[in-house]
Amino acid sequence: MESIGAVYSRISSHIFGDWNACGKVMGLSSFGNADEAARLPRFMEGNLASETFRIDWKALHSLPQANEWHEEDEKKTKCYAHIARRVQEDLENVAMSWIRYLKQATGAANLCICGGVGQNSVLNGRIIRELGFEDVFIPPYPGDEGISIGCALWGFAAATAAGGFAVSSSRHR
Repeated sequence: MESIGAVYSRISSHIFGDWNACGKVMGLSSFGNADEAARLPRFMEGNLASETFRIDWKALHSLPQANEWHEEDEKKTKCYAHIARRVQEDLENVAMSWIRYLKQATGAANLCICGGVGQNSVLNGRIIRELGFEDVFIPPYPGDEGISIGCALWGFAAATAAGGFAVSSSRHR
């Protein structure tokens, strides 16, 4: 897939052997050295809102030591930490650029981010500190369960707006 979340998941799979261990990648990124991470190629860059966004799949496929995570192996752990830092920096740069563009284009004062990338608390901290939204909402249900919650909320809002929704506390036997 051509998405920032897919790239992050690819790194998660490379390091931990689990495409869904993205939270571990985010945490590990804080142990990466900035200079060492800068020596790695950018895995993604550009702006999602333009034709400048690109993913370097060749760089992703050429990473060393796939699925060899062992906490006891300090050399590999450091290597993985640098990789995690590189992908975290890339994710932040691309997402911040895109959200900044959306804010300018729409003039929106509030932001809601859904999905797995929306669970990246390091990115969320930057959004809150740097982009000047009045309110930022990040639902805690990024997976398929969010669909049912969203549908229920939409149905409630639509019925309430139409005046056709009433809550009854009576019990029927």
